[in-house]
Amino acid sequence: MTVKSKKRLLDLANVALLAAIGLTVGSLWLWPVDISSQAPTKTNANQIATVKVPQARPLSDYSVIHERDWRRPLQDAKVVVKAPPKKDPPKLKFTLVGTVLEPDFQYGFFRNKGGQTRIVRVGQTVDGAVVVEIKPDSAVVKKDGFEIELEVKKK
Repeated sequence: MTVKSKKRLLDLANVALLAAIGLTVGSLWLWPVDISSQAPTKTNANQIATVKVPQARPLSDYSVIHERDWRRPLQDAKVVVKAPPKKDPPKLKFTLVGTVLEPDFQYGFFRNKGGQTRIVRVGQTVDGAVVVEIKPDSAVVKKDGFEIELEVKKK
């Protein structure tokens, strides 16, 4: 934009401003506002409501404001509680080889990494894991607070 066009734009803005002022004054001249209907009526001094001025508070009420650190935000930061990191379930050192379910007893066959097989009932432990439940083709063991379901590997 050149200097000449900037001056022309400024002149147009001035003309628009003068036109707006002229229209406002002209409208008031053509349609005068009757303020006599809005004027208050004459009243006695007794009829005027007295204005109650609140008493000044003691300066000790404002001590909290005075003692505040002005560099601190007005509101306390929201405390975000991070959930503890989720632990992965422990790795078991054994597998479920098979299960036996009879009305009087339930057994699970567990094989450790060394190849030894143990026969265990519900409530007994296998390498630190407690057997919670034995189902057909699966068993539930609990170790370190985690319940892990083991399934019999099909051949």
